[in-house]
Amino acid sequence: KQEMERFGRVDVCHMGNRMNPKEEPPWVRFYEPNGAEQALAAIKSGQVFLDGLKLQAEYKSGRKVMERPDRGRDPGPSRRDLEVNSRDLFLEQ
Repeated sequence: KQEMERFGRVDVCHMGNRMNPKEEPPWVRFYEPNGAEQALAAIKSGQVFLDGLKLQAEYKSGRKVMERPDRGRDPGPSRRDLEVNSRDLFLEQ
């Protein structure tokens, strides 16, 4: 996160899954698009290293296309119904 903050204020820095980086790679979300653009330019020009390794990156928009639910079928349980948080786990003890 500190390395990315050289380019602008970082909102979220996700480290990804180190056991499966292809399926869940690390990513950074900046508060301002300009920060992402500066970071990407520096990374692409080989100026950004982390733990001695040169970083690679690509720009991806955080906007997701929302699909409209099919009104003719039952959507089943929502993902929210399947969540367990730390409070739930603590109360089970």
